Amino acid sequence: MGTTTTTGRPTATRTAMTGLLLATLAVLAILPVRGGEDAGFVLVVAPLLLLTTFLIWRFGLPAHVWAAIVGLLLVLMFGSYSFADLVDGAEVPILLIDLAVTAGGALTLYGAVAYVIGRRRASRDQRSR
Repeated sequence: MGTTTTTGRPTATRTAMTGLLLATLAVLAILPVRGGEDAGFVLVVAPLLLLTTFLIWRFGLPAHVWAAIVGLLLVLMFGSYSFADLVDGAEVPILLIDLAVTAGGALTLYGAVAYVIGRRRASRDQRSR
Protein backbone atom coordinates (compact mmCIF):
# COMPACT_ATOMS: atom_id res chain seq x y z
CA MET A 1 0.00 0.00 0.00
CA GLY A 2 1.38 3.35 -0.94
CA THR A 3 0.55 6.81 0.21
CA THR A 4 -1.71 7.64 -2.72
CA THR A 5 -4.01 5.63 -4.92
CA THR A 6 -6.31 6.21 -7.84
CA THR A 7 -8.32 3.01 -7.56
CA GLY A 8 -10.41 4.09 -4.60
CA ARG A 9 -8.83 1.66 -2.14
CA PRO A 10 -7.95 3.17 1.22
CA THR A 11 -4.31 4.04 1.61
CA ALA A 12 -2.19 3.14 4.60
CA THR A 13 -2.26 6.71 5.87
CA ARG A 14 -6.04 6.90 5.63
CA THR A 15 -6.34 3.54 7.37
CA ALA A 16 -4.17 4.72 10.26
CA MET A 17 -6.11 7.99 10.46
CA THR A 18 -9.41 6.11 10.55
CA GLY A 19 -8.14 3.96 13.40
CA LEU A 20 -7.02 7.01 15.37
CA LEU A 21 -10.34 8.77 14.84
CA LEU A 22 -12.24 5.64 15.90
CA ALA A 23 -10.13 5.40 19.06
CA THR A 24 -10.66 9.12 19.76
CA LEU A 25 -14.44 8.82 19.45
CA ALA A 26 -14.44 5.75 21.69
CA VAL A 27 -12.34 7.55 24.31
CA LEU A 28 -14.72 10.51 24.18
CA ALA A 29 -17.62 8.09 24.72
CA ILE A 30 -16.21 7.37 28.18
CA LEU A 31 -17.43 10.77 29.43
CA PRO A 32 -21.19 10.16 29.11
CA VAL A 33 -20.88 6.59 30.38
CA ARG A 34 -18.59 7.12 33.36
CA GLY A 35 -19.34 10.78 34.07
CA GLY A 36 -16.58 12.93 35.52
CA GLU A 37 -14.79 9.93 36.96
CA ASP A 38 -12.39 9.58 34.01
CA ALA A 39 -12.52 13.18 32.74
CA GLY A 40 -8.79 13.75 33.28
CA PHE A 41 -7.89 10.68 31.28
CA VAL A 42 -10.18 11.68 28.42
CA LEU A 43 -8.93 15.30 28.40
CA VAL A 44 -5.35 14.06 27.98
CA VAL A 45 -5.75 11.08 25.66
CA ALA A 46 -8.30 12.42 23.15
CA PRO A 47 -6.24 15.50 22.15
CA LEU A 48 -3.10 13.36 21.88
CA LEU A 49 -4.88 10.98 19.53
CA LEU A 50 -6.12 13.90 17.43
CA LEU A 51 -2.60 15.38 17.38
CA THR A 52 -1.24 12.05 16.17
CA THR A 53 -3.91 12.01 13.45
CA PHE A 54 -2.77 15.43 12.28
CA LEU A 55 0.89 14.42 12.38
CA ILE A 56 0.45 11.38 10.15
CA TRP A 57 -1.67 13.42 7.77
CA ARG A 58 0.98 16.13 7.54
CA PHE A 59 4.30 14.34 8.01
CA GLY A 60 5.71 11.11 6.69
CA LEU A 61 7.69 8.24 8.07
CA PRO A 62 8.49 9.47 11.61
CA ALA A 63 4.83 10.24 12.29
CA HIS A 64 3.78 6.81 11.05
CA VAL A 65 6.33 5.14 13.32
CA TRP A 66 4.85 7.16 16.21
CA ALA A 67 1.34 6.13 15.14
CA ALA A 68 2.40 2.47 15.15
CA ILE A 69 3.63 2.88 18.72
CA VAL A 70 0.38 4.60 19.74
CA GLY A 71 -1.68 1.88 18.05
CA LEU A 72 0.28 -0.84 19.80
CA LEU A 73 -0.17 0.88 23.16
CA LEU A 74 -3.92 1.19 22.59
CA VAL A 75 -4.21 -2.48 21.71
CA LEU A 76 -2.15 -3.60 24.69
CA MET A 77 -3.78 -1.29 27.23
CA PHE A 78 -7.42 -1.53 26.26
CA GLY A 79 -7.35 -5.09 24.92
CA SER A 80 -6.00 -6.62 28.08
CA TYR A 81 -8.18 -4.38 30.25
CA SER A 82 -11.38 -5.45 28.51
CA PHE A 83 -10.58 -9.15 28.87
CA ALA A 84 -9.90 -8.69 32.59
CA ASP A 85 -13.18 -6.80 33.00
CA LEU A 86 -15.09 -9.46 31.10
CA VAL A 87 -14.12 -11.97 33.76
CA ASP A 88 -15.03 -9.55 36.58
CA GLY A 89 -18.47 -8.81 35.11
CA ALA A 90 -18.00 -5.18 34.05
CA GLU A 91 -20.67 -3.00 32.47
CA VAL A 92 -21.47 -3.68 28.82
CA PRO A 93 -20.96 -0.04 27.63
CA ILE A 94 -17.45 0.02 29.09
CA LEU A 95 -16.61 -3.26 27.38
CA LEU A 96 -17.90 -1.91 24.06
CA ILE A 97 -15.82 1.24 24.47
CA ASP A 98 -12.74 -0.82 25.25
CA LEU A 99 -13.43 -2.97 22.21
CA ALA A 100 -13.79 0.12 19.99
CA VAL A 101 -10.53 1.63 21.28
CA THR A 102 -8.77 -1.70 20.77
CA ALA A 103 -10.12 -1.95 17.21
CA GLY A 104 -9.01 1.63 16.53
CA GLY A 105 -5.55 0.85 17.85
CA ALA A 106 -5.31 -2.29 15.71
CA LEU A 107 -6.42 -0.36 12.62
CA THR A 108 -3.87 2.35 13.37
CA LEU A 109 -1.12 -0.20 13.86
CA TYR A 110 -2.02 -1.95 10.61
CA GLY A 111 -2.10 1.30 8.61
CA ALA A 112 1.17 2.59 10.05
CA VAL A 113 3.02 -0.68 9.47
CA ALA A 114 1.62 -0.93 5.93
CA TYR A 115 2.90 2.59 5.26
CA VAL A 116 6.38 1.78 6.57
CA ILE A 117 6.55 -1.45 4.55
CA GLY A 118 5.34 0.39 1.45
CA ARG A 119 8.04 3.02 1.89
CA ARG A 120 10.72 0.36 2.28
CA ARG A 121 9.52 -1.42 -0.87
CA ALA A 122 9.46 1.82 -2.84
CA SER A 123 12.96 2.66 -1.65
CA ARG A 124 14.23 -0.82 -2.60
CA ASP A 125 12.58 -0.60 -6.03
CA GLN A 126 14.08 2.86 -6.58
CA ARG A 127 17.59 1.59 -5.74
CA SER A 128 17.27 -1.41 -8.07
CA ARG A 129 16.65 0.77 -11.13
